Amino acid sequence: MPRELIDSISAQYRELLAIARQMASRDAHLERSKADYKAQSDQCEPIKLQTWDGYQQGELTAPSLAEIYAQEDAGEEARAPAEHEDQLQRLFTALPYIWNDPTAMVPDQAASRQEDEELKISGGTIELTCPITCQPFVRPMISRKCGHVFDEVGLRRFLERQTKPCPQGACGHNLSMKDFVPDLVMQFRCLLHEARGPLTRNASEDPADIV
Repeated sequence: MPRELIDSISAQYRELLAIARQMASRDAHLERSKADYKAQSDQCEPIKLQTWDGYQQGELTAPSLAEIYAQEDAGEEARAPAEHEDQLQRLFTALPYIWNDPTAMVPDQAASRQEDEELKISGGTIELTCPITCQPFVRPMISRKCGHVFDEVGLRRFLERQTKPCPQGACGHNLSMKDFVPDLVMQFRCLLHEARGPLTRNASEDPADIV
């Protein structure tokens, strides 16, 4: 798969993520402004015959939604959500490396996210088996806290609806099922491995070991 094509798709996807973050931030901004406007309006004197002249002459004032929105807007940049690495973005980054070898490590992720501690690694490759069940991944789940990956069946059996230390030795994080999300990269690794079958497995074997 051409690296240039993956880079182009990944860049476009990052732009879409940035637009989505901006839209979500603006929506939240508007909702805050509306809530502030309502709170301030509730504190104002109701408009009636006795107060009408006061509002007309400026002795009484009512809040302006536009002004409140503008005041909120001044601090919006500081509150803007931080960019985060989306699951699909991780997949786009990994594709050029795992397309030919689903067990290959992803150098950029290994450096920036310490992926070498994220998964079981043997001989510089990623094992496609769950550390809990010791079986091939069926529905891999990745921890948002520590990045370790386990199969959902084994994970539920291990946690038993409780909060427990991460099954990966020496991790130290306390985890529950709500801390896990599906791992698209591992899912794609497993799909590629299954689709390629013997071709993928033979590619990683040493020719000298083949009789």
